[in-house]
Amino acid sequence: MRSNHLLLFVLALGLPSCAPAAPADAAADSEIDLEDVVTLLCRGSVTTAPSAGDAGRHITWTAYTSESTPASLGTAYARTVSDTPSETDARGCTTWRVPADAPSETVSICPVSAAGPWSGCPEPVPDGTRAVMLSSSMSLSE
Repeated sequence: MRSNHLLLFVLALGLPSCAPAAPADAAADSEIDLEDVVTLLCRGSVTTAPSAGDAGRHITWTAYTSESTPASLGTAYARTVSDTPSETDARGCTTWRVPADAPSETVSICPVSAAGPWSGCPEPVPDGTRAVMLSSSMSLSE
């Protein structure tokens, strides 16, 4: 069920009607609506090299920017999946793997200073961006 919620969330964010990012003040951090605070930056994909017994994996990703802090964006996202993050890495990126027992989708929320695939987007990250949200899914290559 959580996977369906994530898919609906990602599809809604991908629509051209996404509102421009608006800063969330500290008092409203736990009340922000993701659709109101993220803006589509770009999409991309990559295919991993095949290995013994594995045809390789095809990863598609979508990057969004936000003027909200990574912490407030993470709080808002966690409410949509009713789950705790899987990990926080050395870059400060917090990642959710959905569903947790057999993940097919991943969402990471990173500080704008973190390195990630969005650095290759045709348009630069807008001024005022404080967080980047990266949604990705993986399938077997054909």
